[in-house]
Amino acid sequence: MGRIKKIMLLALVALSFWGGIKQVNAAEDFEIEQIHANMPDVSIYLRSEEQPNPDDLEITLGKEALAVQNIMAYEKTGMATDYFVLVDVSNSIPTEYCESIKSALNSFSTSLGTNDKMVLLSFGEEVNTLLSGSESAEERKNAIEQLSNVDKKTLLFEAIFQTADLADRMQDDNRKIVLVISDGEDFAVGTSTKEEAVAALNDRNMPVYAMGISDTDKENLNKFGETARTLGGTLTIFTAEETQQAVEELQNTWKSTWVISARAENNVIDNQKNSLLIKQVKSGVTRSKDVLLTTYQKDTVAPKIASVEKSGDRQLTVVFTKKVTGADNSTSWEVEYDGKAVPVTTVVLKEDGLTAVLTFENDFYTGTYNVAAPGVTDLSMEKNKVQSTVSVEIEGVEPEKEPSELERLWKEWWWVLPVAAVLILVIVILCVWRKIKKNKGIVYVDGKASLVNNVEEKQRIAIERQKGFPITLEFVGGASNGQKKIDAVINGSLIVGRSSICELSIEDAKMSRQHFALEYKDGDIFITDLNTTNGTAVNGVAVKRKTKLSPRDVITAGSLQMRINW
Repeated sequence: MGRIKKIMLLALVALSFWGGIKQVNAAEDFEIEQIHANMPDVSIYLRSEEQPNPDDLEITLGKEALAVQNIMAYEKTGMATDYFVLVDVSNSIPTEYCESIKSALNSFSTSLGTNDKMVLLSFGEEVNTLLSGSESAEERKNAIEQLSNVDKKTLLFEAIFQTADLADRMQDDNRKIVLVISDGEDFAVGTSTKEEAVAALNDRNMPVYAMGISDTDKENLNKFGETARTLGGTLTIFTAEETQQAVEELQNTWKSTWVISARAENNVIDNQKNSLLIKQVKSGVTRSKDVLLTTYQKDTVAPKIASVEKSGDRQLTVVFTKKVTGADNSTSWEVEYDGKAVPVTTVVLKEDGLTAVLTFENDFYTGTYNVAAPGVTDLSMEKNKVQSTVSVEIEGVEPEKEPSELERLWKEWWWVLPVAAVLILVIVILCVWRKIKKNKGIVYVDGKASLVNNVEEKQRIAIERQKGFPITLEFVGGASNGQKKIDAVINGSLIVGRSSICELSIEDAKMSRQHFALEYKDGDIFITDLNTTNGTAVNGVAVKRKTKLSPRDVITAGSLQMRINW
């Protein structure tokens, strides 16, 4: 008897699998079909027999919790859908199936809403786009009639892969659903693989609903269903007679899908896949699906300081209107008391992202404190800065009497006077010492102290005038301020320039402080330019290195021309 029960049970399972329309769905209570994210708004399409209770749902995107705004049946939202219908036209699809599929698709075409679109692709030995979504009802009917099961191969996953590209071209915000009708076989060589096709639709959050003919290999159907469930859809196994009913039941499933409108606390995107998780609190059932965050809405609302309260003798608690970042950096704050800055020593930003606790070095004085946070921003893509400044009255200690400006300066800089006096004394001593040293010491003449050089000055000058090689510089032209010539003596070398430290100083604005040098050696005179800005020339030729001179050569320096003679 037990053996008979087992046989009957197996027969019942087989009948339930093969008889009538078979729909395979891995979800127990609900399943996430697809997700549309335009941060901070997130739309979640959920398959569930009953309307989800928003109070029983916990939704997170990555690590951030989402707030449920609304839950509504899709058919009541008034939203439009782009349907991508992919039909297998290989000869492995029996003719009776091909005819029933065309009939069911014609009925489906006439049931579309005003703003709905139908894209039709056939795939066999190649993938052909028969409808792009902009056609009329009559054009859709004619395209459907072109379907014919004559090809020998099946490029199933190449067709699914190309669907992603077609969806990108449509550039609308409609819901997008892919319906694939096939036996599940794929003969791809050098075309898109299953993994590539799944990745392409996963990135675009496009669910795939599969309709597999019952007269085919069961292994192909299993792989077909696995692909559909991976992409948020289901697998329906049907006979030729059940084609119309199968399509209608899928339409009812799409219309009865629940749309959960949820909202994040910010519009931040990272252009990466993030896991969205939905948990039923009471049952503990969870479902998750990845969504690629690539679009966001501009955030134009800057955060403000909602309140400031004294929370300790040296602490203020600041609350913002939005979650912020940068508030835990003390340099992000500006606090003033009586027109003077009050440095913030430490800041702690609490886990709620809204509350910051500021700590100061000294106790508060009684009076008004102005608090601003110019270095704090919200968590948006725009990084909106905190604009507001809040004044708060604080009961504290009485402020100390401010010293006068003179008292403050004396207290701060009193030590400068003795240091300056010492420096002046040292400088005087050094100057006297250098002068004595320069003049070869001190001698006493007729009981008076005199510098040695002063005593011998007349004799030294007379001797010096007799030393060296005499030359004459005769000015040529009118740039010498009326001076005709200069007599000079080269004692080894003679520096000529605008500076008073030169042996021969000439006032000329275009001449360098030390312009050129004349050198006497073995009866010859040489000239060298001293790396000047305007250069030195002899007879119009620039002096690049030490150059030998001849009597009556003309030297050009600054704005002057001088003829040298000796």
